[in-house]
Amino acid sequence: MSTSPVFFIQAWWRGLDKGVFAFAMVASVLGIAWVASSSESLALRVDVERFYFAYRQWTVFVFSCACLMALSMMGRRHILLFSMVALGLLSLLLVAVLNYGDSIHGAQRWITLREWRFQPTELVKPFLIILSAWLFQRHFLDPDGYSLVLHLVLFVLILTLIMAQPDIGQAVLIMMVWGLQCFVAGGRMRFLLGLALMFLGFFVVAYGTFPHVSVRLSEFMNSATEESYQVGRSLRAFAHGGLLGVGMAQGVVKIQLPDAHGDFVFAVIGEEWGFMGCFMVLCALAWFVRHCMVAIGALSRHEELWVLLAIFGLMSMLTIQSIIHMASVMALIPTKGMTLPFLSYGGSSLLGSCVTIGLLLALMRRRVSC
Repeated sequence: MSTSPVFFIQAWWRGLDKGVFAFAMVASVLGIAWVASSSESLALRVDVERFYFAYRQWTVFVFSCACLMALSMMGRRHILLFSMVALGLLSLLLVAVLNYGDSIHGAQRWITLREWRFQPTELVKPFLIILSAWLFQRHFLDPDGYSLVLHLVLFVLILTLIMAQPDIGQAVLIMMVWGLQCFVAGGRMRFLLGLALMFLGFFVVAYGTFPHVSVRLSEFMNSATEESYQVGRSLRAFAHGGLLGVGMAQGVVKIQLPDAHGDFVFAVIGEEWGFMGCFMVLCALAWFVRHCMVAIGALSRHEELWVLLAIFGLMSMLTIQSIIHMASVMALIPTKGMTLPFLSYGGSSLLGSCVTIGLLLALMRRRVSC
């Protein structure tokens, strides 16, 4: 078999899951369009070009797309080794964030590199899922080994660093995905019950330790607060959009929305594309989940357990994050300040989403020869 670059690319393309690849590309391009539509008023307020934020998102997309394709070309073992190294380096960045990061609205989550801000947590999530899947497999193949202890130490360490920023929303997301991976892997009932108690204790500690957590819960229950006013603008955007929406870039309620291009981008979709636009987003997400589950079923005949757990975890992370975003925008849960993957503005969020898809494509790629 030839090892020339042309044959390698041909084999990569033939084995690539083109459905998931197209899903990521189309979602990213639509996200740039919605960022352009929802950030015009913000651009005027901060005195920059009309499409300043869309240009920045496009720049990050080009880099993120290159990362996606590079990761999708890697073999499964290389993905595992790369995830170990990447998670180690990103853990050091999480420590650096606490000491040298930028504090915005009371949270210290970003490192500034010239005019760009980088949030390490967005990249920690997919690589932690990969390593967790492998450690779950190690534990169930050798229950008497030290893999479970190592796994718990790693999980608690990463979670502690993220909570110290603090970023409770991302910590909750990581815990939910980790718990689902454990359940799917066949964790014992005693362990799952202990995990549930640990999660309950986390919420109690978060409520008592971090003032903004208790404040947001109180604001969620009290319609007279500023937080509820913001969500009220979001709900009005959905109502104004109706069935078919007012048209791209024609929304007006979005001007009153805080962070309309980021944490409330789903409300912008609801106003400009209406119920049908929101329904299309939900259908695309449902297709993505079903497609990944079908792939897991097909791969289960010949792949290792960690590969299946990793695919499930990566798929769950994007899905749960999307649901949290949409639920908070529609006032079904307290606001979490969480982006909608691919569609919200944010370079770190887009890069993290593309890295997640790149890892998925590498794990789901069929082995073919030219």
